[in-house]
Amino acid sequence: MYIDFRDRLGIGTLFTTVISMLSRERDSIIYRPALPPSYPLAVRNPYLSTWMPSDQVKTLPYSEPQFWAGQSLSWSVMARIDGETYSLMNGKNAGVDILPAVVSSAEYTSTHSIFTLSAGPVTVTLDFFSPVSPFNHLRQSLPFSYLTVSLSAASSSSIQIYSSIDDRWVGKQENTDRNFQMKDTTAIFSLGINNSTLYEERNDMATWGEAIFASRSTPSSKLSFASGKCENIRSHFIKTGQLNGNDPWLPGGIVALSHDLGIVTGSQSVRFAVGYVREKAINYLGAPYTGYYRANYSGTPEAVTYFLDDYQDALRESLKFDLELSTKAKATAGQKTDDEVPCSGALAGAISLAYVRATGDREWVAKYQDIMRPYADYLVDNGVEIAEQLSSNDAAGPLANETNLAIKAAVGIKAFGQLTGLTEYSRIGKERADLFFNQRLGTDQQKTHFVLQYPDKPASWKIPYNLYPDVLLDLDTFPPEVHQMSSAFFKSVRGEFGVPLDSRQDWAKSDWNMWLAATFELDTRNEFVEDLWTFMTNGKHNWPFSDRYVATSAKGASPGVPILCRARPTPRPPHNFGPQGYPLPNGATGPVPGATPLLPNNGRVIQNGPVRVLCIADARADHIIHTGDFGFYDDTSLDRIAEKTLKHVAQYSPLLPENVKRAIAQTPPQQSIKQRFSPDQLPLSELSMLLDKRLTLDVPVYTVWGACEDVRVLEKFRSGEYKVNNLHIIDEANSRLLDIGGVKLRLLGLGGAVVMHKLFDNGEGKTTIAGGLGTMWTTLLQMGELIDTANRVYDPSETRIFVTHASPAREGMLNQLSVTLKADFSISAGLHFRYGSSYNEFSVNPSLDHYRGKLAASKASFNDVWETVRGEVEAAIASNEAQKTLLDNALDVVQKMPTIANGGNPFGGPTGPGNAAGQVDESAFKNMWNFNLADAAFGFLVLEIEAGRIATEMRAQGFNFAHRGGKPPVPAVAGQPNPPVPTGTPGVASPAARPAVPQFGQAQPVAGRPAAPQQPQPQPQQGQAKAPAAAPARTSPVPVIPKPATPQPSGPAASQHAPTSPEKAAEANGTSQPEKPSESPMPRPEKKQSNGLFVSNVDNEQAVRDLFPEEDKAKIVKLDKWGKYNHVVMFNSVEEAKAALDRQPPEHKKPTPPGQPRKPNIKFFEDRGSHRGNAGTWQSSNRGGNTSQRGYQSGGASDSEGGRGRGGFSGRGRGRGDRGRGGRGGRGGFNKGGPTSDSPAPSTSTPSGEKPAAAGDA
Repeated sequence: MYIDFRDRLGIGTLFTTVISMLSRERDSIIYRPALPPSYPLAVRNPYLSTWMPSDQVKTLPYSEPQFWAGQSLSWSVMARIDGETYSLMNGKNAGVDILPAVVSSAEYTSTHSIFTLSAGPVTVTLDFFSPVSPFNHLRQSLPFSYLTVSLSAASSSSIQIYSSIDDRWVGKQENTDRNFQMKDTTAIFSLGINNSTLYEERNDMATWGEAIFASRSTPSSKLSFASGKCENIRSHFIKTGQLNGNDPWLPGGIVALSHDLGIVTGSQSVRFAVGYVREKAINYLGAPYTGYYRANYSGTPEAVTYFLDDYQDALRESLKFDLELSTKAKATAGQKTDDEVPCSGALAGAISLAYVRATGDREWVAKYQDIMRPYADYLVDNGVEIAEQLSSNDAAGPLANETNLAIKAAVGIKAFGQLTGLTEYSRIGKERADLFFNQRLGTDQQKTHFVLQYPDKPASWKIPYNLYPDVLLDLDTFPPEVHQMSSAFFKSVRGEFGVPLDSRQDWAKSDWNMWLAATFELDTRNEFVEDLWTFMTNGKHNWPFSDRYVATSAKGASPGVPILCRARPTPRPPHNFGPQGYPLPNGATGPVPGATPLLPNNGRVIQNGPVRVLCIADARADHIIHTGDFGFYDDTSLDRIAEKTLKHVAQYSPLLPENVKRAIAQTPPQQSIKQRFSPDQLPLSELSMLLDKRLTLDVPVYTVWGACEDVRVLEKFRSGEYKVNNLHIIDEANSRLLDIGGVKLRLLGLGGAVVMHKLFDNGEGKTTIAGGLGTMWTTLLQMGELIDTANRVYDPSETRIFVTHASPAREGMLNQLSVTLKADFSISAGLHFRYGSSYNEFSVNPSLDHYRGKLAASKASFNDVWETVRGEVEAAIASNEAQKTLLDNALDVVQKMPTIANGGNPFGGPTGPGNAAGQVDESAFKNMWNFNLADAAFGFLVLEIEAGRIATEMRAQGFNFAHRGGKPPVPAVAGQPNPPVPTGTPGVASPAARPAVPQFGQAQPVAGRPAAPQQPQPQPQQGQAKAPAAAPARTSPVPVIPKPATPQPSGPAASQHAPTSPEKAAEANGTSQPEKPSESPMPRPEKKQSNGLFVSNVDNEQAVRDLFPEEDKAKIVKLDKWGKYNHVVMFNSVEEAKAALDRQPPEHKKPTPPGQPRKPNIKFFEDRGSHRGNAGTWQSSNRGGNTSQRGYQSGGASDSEGGRGRGGFSGRGRGRGDRGRGGRGGRGGFNKGGPTSDSPAPSTSTPSGEKPAAAGDA
């Protein structure tokens, strides 16, 4: 369908508020809303940044686009109308057979550049659309832009549309190559450089990626394609209106796509996609990372297909975004601000920054106060006597005692005081402002302006743009008289195009001028906006908008021209005139408070002090671990859920009244529940209330998905479309680290059912999540990816918790997986039991043969399915190395499982003939502990973590023997306490009491059910947990500012009591083991360094020895194999080990970057022993040395008794091509670099008179 952007999309309505200076004609072309320096055509990142200089628009049919740095690129667009060919863009050297179309208008918004041309009897619109999507991370990360060619024909015409690009898009034209493939109806060309060098640039263009050019046929168009010499391809299109396939490729050629629309009457449109893909997009700290979109679409064809599918949604979002941004800008500083906004970069980044500063998230502040405080203290110490240093305007050179930096320090101190409630900092910031303004340290004597440099430069000046955060955050550090003073002064130093940065310069900074303008009175503010608009539209330059330009001719330079910087993505764009208040989607403020990234898709939460971790099974402390069936259903899920699954969900739902549940249970199979009940009678979940923040999670919740969830909803969470603050989904690609109470807990998990014949079926899942009809299951590739994730985050100092929906006790593959993971605990759901269970395999198996028998049966069941589908699976992934690696990871786990009950080694250790058969490392068998949870309505498990110890408490509401002879339930006793998880659970807070409906995920209390004794409830705030007995006391000293130019508060000195020693830890599992010290506030004694080296990613002993030079090889006294790819090399002394490590090449001392072939990794070996402590001393994974470190398999829930019926869904056979997540294959060994140290002891209090401290700060 033809899209008329002027009328139907309202862009003309948005930007045609034309006043005399905005709508002026140049060569009869109408420019809306103004004529910018350059028009963005395809701008998604620094390597996909294509522009059309404004002085080329009037000759658009002949003009070549440019890369942002100025290099010309070929991007041709032509229309063939009734046999006559018209050039619409870049028809340079096209020949006499091509006529130029006539340009009639040019428009721009924040996301679109739109050109309207006349080509004979047809009006053609070229819409270049680069989405800006701060709320949709998937859309924002895609490195592609759209070109939509829309046609409006007054009479019937035969029309064909052509577009092409050349190999200049890849940075250089030497040794280029072209690839082509069809993905369904989508034709995709890719251009690249053979044998390119990773991270190499030429003239700011990346040379290690691929330029992408694609389009797809429509019901009304026939798509053709060609590549080769430009003149041959264009000539064929001019003659026939079609393209004739790919000729032999030579550097300098083009790739072209053509649509034959046939006879067009009225409106019609076609669409192209252009992009630049870098598989290893960036190098961060030595490791390559790919784009976020690769988490959903591992291959470029899939990503391009999604991008084209997403057009209508992206278009709607862009119209809303453009309108909102334009409206806010115009409301703040008039029409001309609206003109400037679209030309500034990094809009999403600025909106996010404004949001974070405006939220006042107290929990976030509490988490990070100790990290932020040293920075505030630095400002206290160094904010008056400022050493010579560069400011953010490094081009101006270094300076000591710069007033603008002193202003920034005062505002920063005041901001820290208000954020944390430490009022001494607020007072100090206010006094610093008084010092620089009222006491005139930072002004001239007449207080007409702030000086550039104090104390003896009264004639100097600089724009005091650091006053803007004071206004933005309403801190009131400086009085209103400051802004009145600046408003008057800067009128007097204004040049032809604005105010220069300072008295030394003739150039201005657009970003800082807009910051300063936001602090002015209205008339001065409007002058600053007028100056920037005048520079932008003066016609004296054609660069992509520059933030640095000559503002005045006072020093002899020609004003109004940019300096040095093209299209610079400055993080301070010129629309910050006041708090914008843009929310992130669903109210999410970003990562969980305290979370910082470790590796891709992994998070970390750090917390000191005693912590309660509540583990629950169905749907509802300080942290909550959830084992699935959380309620991942939205308002559209009812349409997709199967009747059998719906009946099961209803049976256990706390949201349905009992009479409805009974009616559903009695519904005969031939009747439809969905037809019998209206949608409002069948609420599946309260997730929608979490999404729109009617309900909130007060504490972090870490969950796997269960067997009854909606795969579409989970895909929306993974893409970022859905977000709930404090909710964190653990899956095959995402783990979490909780550093709490002196213990590092690594959460690894996998949800869904484990059904053998479903292991190779993705069902309705469009990404790597498998499910359909309201149910979820696990695939073998998910298991392999979880192995990869676990290997990448391996740290022997962590305590590993394996969270699943299905019980490892019931699923042999999950059991083997937990052993391979070196898990200390497994936590799983309990099939809707009223009571939980706690066990280890040694305690429930009378012999090792019984244990082997369970694993052998599971292996046989798997092999039956594998032998049936093996050929099909291997063929499907033959060309995908990443998927093959993931499959091998999972199959390696299965191969470790014994084949018969009386032989084999389930732990991957050595086996031998005869009596040696089945010898195992039994530490995991005897020490790994498993918890199966009751439903949250009936009980819970609490892990109480304090001073390096984990105590466990499992509660259940009580046994129910009503099944015996049809006994009725025991009636409730009057006055008896409520069940252990009441409606008002601290984990979920609601803005208003709703007695008839429980909180999201909580069970409805049932009359007549016997209640457990009242239990202490987990507290919602971390600080309310009981303090460790050995915690040092601390008083609150009044701060002293160690600067003579500021007031000197006085107060008592800080005192600190020496902590007491912790009690001796209990011995492990009743055995006599050496004592392990617990975490405590006492400083730790220095650990004895090992005389061994840990070598990973090497599969045999000889290869390990060959890594060392002869002098070190001769000193090796012992070499032990730890798993399949890991070894420990022992020397006589620490000195010998250190010398051997020092002589290793650098690449052996750091982990192999993701996506690259594994390289040997060598580091000091930390011997943590072979035992594991009991509940009093569990701190880390202390598994035996010979346990395999490579295998890992996945879990979910079989749950066959529950009537969930997950055996019969056939799936859609989508296949799983290119599922390997962007080159993450090939990593097997645990190769996290460097030995890890234990947590440091808390620092002592600050000496008296040094820094402010809060009362009770500990």
